Amino acid sequence: MKLYDSIGPNPRIVRMFMAEKGIEMPKQAVDLRKGENREAEHLKRNNRTDDYVRVAERISTLEPNNLQLARELAETDGTVLTTPGRPADPEAFRNTYGNDALIVRASNNYGPRQHPEKLIPLVIHNALAGKPLPIYGDGQQIRDWLYVKDHCSAIRRVLEAGKLGETYNVGGWNEKPNLDVVHTLCSILDELRPRADGKPYKEQITYVTDRPGHDRRYAIDARKIERELGWRPAETFATGIRKTVQWYLDNADWVADVQSGGYRDWVNKQYGGA
Repeated sequence: MKLYDSIGPNPRIVRMFMAEKGIEMPKQAVDLRKGENREAEHLKRNNRTDDYVRVAERISTLEPNNLQLARELAETDGTVLTTPGRPADPEAFRNTYGNDALIVRASNNYGPRQHPEKLIPLVIHNALAGKPLPIYGDGQQIRDWLYVKDHCSAIRRVLEAGKLGETYNVGGWNEKPNLDVVHTLCSILDELRPRADGKPYKEQITYVTDRPGHDRRYAIDARKIERELGWRPAETFATGIRKTVQWYLDNADWVADVQSGGYRDWVNKQYGGA
């Protein structure tokens, strides 16, 4: 799909959801301004070049899941998302070429539609399937958990009131060890979908060899977005994780659709067939 086919007829801002890598975006943005590609010519003819180069918003999470963000934003306000070319870095674009950018960095997202390779959906799926619940090492790796819809609301707030050229960290204020997260999931599943044998899901927890160089803690200082834009997450971990479990229980067909052979190969490689 061409850039101008994916952003709709009258985009206010083109939003690029990407991880922190790549250099194509700065070059393409400059090409757009110089008119050195077909997309640039199309945008110029339709007076849309400025909308493209004025604000480039990077959504960079420690473990990004763009499908989650894209679907949640699209379903609530019709936001159109596009990543032209390869993943790229508007921060370099801003610093190198002087164009305006709003940059959002977030902590670990969770919620509906997260690919089942990630910890929370993996545990839910394996628990229901009667499979082991794999825990890396001692399970004491700490992450700050941000419900995906809170991430979306933060993005909207930054777009509404953020100062161009600034970077805003978005966190859930929910730092928890992975093992505690798994125990919470097991307890919720015990309540909402008890095992047929009446035993607790925590009995399925299995410890696997830790990843080399596995980070012990991911943390983010999100005080700036609260201080300057008045934003805080609406969900606590307790409310967000319960909504997440219920969504996966209600949408088993979605999970089945994304469990391709490639996904199973990835699980076997990472968790030794867990």
